[in-house]
Formats: sequence, C-alpha cells, structure tokens
Amino acid sequence: MIIPRDVLLEIAREFDIPEAAALVQRRTIHAGTAADHAVVDRVFDIARGSEGLALRSVARWRSYLTTMHFKFYDVWNHLRHARRDRVSPAFQTGSGGEVYVSTDPYAALPIAASLYHLDSWGIPGDAIECGCFKGVSAAMLSWACKFLGRKLWIADSFRGLPAVTSPGEAHYKTGDYGGSLDEVRRRIRTFGCEDVVGYIPGYFEESLPFVRERFALVWADVDLESSMDSVLAWLMPRLDPDGAFFSDEVPAASFRGSTIRADATSVPRAIREYFAAQGIPIPGRHLIHNVAAFARDPRGALFLTRDRVEALLLQVSAPRTRAKTA
Repeated sequence: MIIPRDVLLEIAREFDIPEAAALVQRRTIHAGTAADHAVVDRVFDIARGSEGLALRSVARWRSYLTTMHFKFYDVWNHLRHARRDRVSPAFQTGSGGEVYVSTDPYAALPIAASLYHLDSWGIPGDAIECGCFKGVSAAMLSWACKFLGRKLWIADSFRGLPAVTSPGEAHYKTGDYGGSLDEVRRRIRTFGCEDVVGYIPGYFEESLPFVRERFALVWADVDLESSMDSVLAWLMPRLDPDGAFFSDEVPAASFRGSTIRADATSVPRAIREYFAAQGIPIPGRHLIHNVAAFARDPRGALFLTRDRVEALLLQVSAPRTRAKTA
C-alpha cells in the first residue's frame, strides 16, 4: 500500500499521528516494517472515509484516481463496444461484434496511482511504456501524465513481436500484436493526450540503447523473454532508484511471497535473473490479471491493489431532477 507524501503529512497533523510524519522523515516511499504497515493502514482507513475527504490532500488524491478511472473507462468502453466496421481487423475477435482490448482500466489504474505517488515524493523522470499494441493503455496513461506534467514515451517496433527464440513461447508468432505508428498515433490523438507523448520506434535491442531520458516509472508489456531482457538491460539503469517497474507478464502463480519463484519461466524468469545478477533486491507484488509491480526496496513492495483503488474512488452519481409542484 502506498500513500502520497502530502496525504501522510496532512493526516499526521490533523489526526495527531506522529508515526505517519516519521514515515515521511525516513522517506518510506514503497515499503517498511510491519509497524510501518500498520501506520499506513491506519492512514488509509482515514483517507477512504468522510473525515479524510475533508482534507485537501486526500480530496486531490481521490479526485485524481476517480478522474483517471472515468477517463480509462471512456477509452476501454468505446473500443470494447465498437462495431466491427469501425475498427481495424486486428482488433476484431469472436462473433459478437466486440473487439479485443489488451488492457482494462483496473490494470492501468495502479500504474496511474503509482505515478501520482512518485510525483508526490518528488521522484524525477518520465514514464515509458514498452510494448503498446494498438495504443490503448498508452492512451489511458497519457491522461495521468498530462495531469501530472510528465512525459510518456512509447517504445514499440510498430510491426508486432520480433522473432520468437524460446521454445516455451512458441504460441507467439512474429508480427503478433502489431499496430502501426500511424494507428497508435490516431488512437492517442482521439482518446488520449498527444501533446505529452513521444515515440521510440524499433525493436527494443535496436532502439533502447539510444534512449537518454531518465525515468520514474517503466511499464513493460512485452510478451517475450528476449524483449524483457532488452528492456531490463537498457532501461533499469535509467530508472530512478526510488522509481517503480511494472510488468504485464507476471501472474500471481509466478510469486512465492514477494519474490518470483525459482522455477518461473519466460518473462518472470528474465526479471528474476536480471535482478539476481545485478545483486539488486527488488521484491514485487501481484496486482491484477498478469500485472505486477516492483520497487528497489528489500523490505517489500507496496502498491495499490484493485480493492484499495476501488475504496478510494469517489461515488459520483447523476444529479436528480426535482419534480415541479403546482
């Protein structure tokens, strides 16, 4: 569980919780001891209630999450219910006229929440998404970056997956999950915030070595172990030590506690082996679907899970029309 810095400070002051202020003094950004977790849980319970909502920092945090929730659903619902004749054939699936969308709002929302959290702690750097398919999650996250004044970079071949080299990934084919640069740009122009987005075209082993930006957050949806190897090799050295790393290929079964299992294969194996070779303690946490988050803190990783996100969303309803009386 993560709490923005300004929320910790204001709740510490207004509810006389010095332990919360101590978390800020010790820069407990992602994790802490069992006692720290208890403090975080107490702060969260206040933030989710009406008393907490009266505080400016809490209202801003929850308003941000709620706004992102609605923005993300706008993107997802349009594409999910789009008619077959209005979308690219690569999106079409089944016979019901619905279309394939790779990332649903609850998979993207913890990433947006992490960006807000990192911003509150003053962690510098841009965000980068590696592997964007048709640009759906990128369109979602561009709203978060626009709100926070951050740049979102999109790295993709824009030709689909490269050649598959691992026998365990033979279900993938070269060119799978391909979306052209023009397609992605149109989608972000229509559903997102194009002015905060930059593009890094090319297969990762060819394009990422030339990236010079620094990052607060890396979001990798790359499917292949070889692609993850390139992402980790070239982007992790450019990720802030207090930044966050997200992957869309680490299901709950890949974890044993807060670490990836020794018998993990494919992308989870690439993550485990990279950090073991670097001697970096980077425990993780499964969030939803195949999405997992990692932070460089040996005490554990705390990120907003779906139930916590839902608890913070503001309940917004349409205004009622009062009936006229004679």
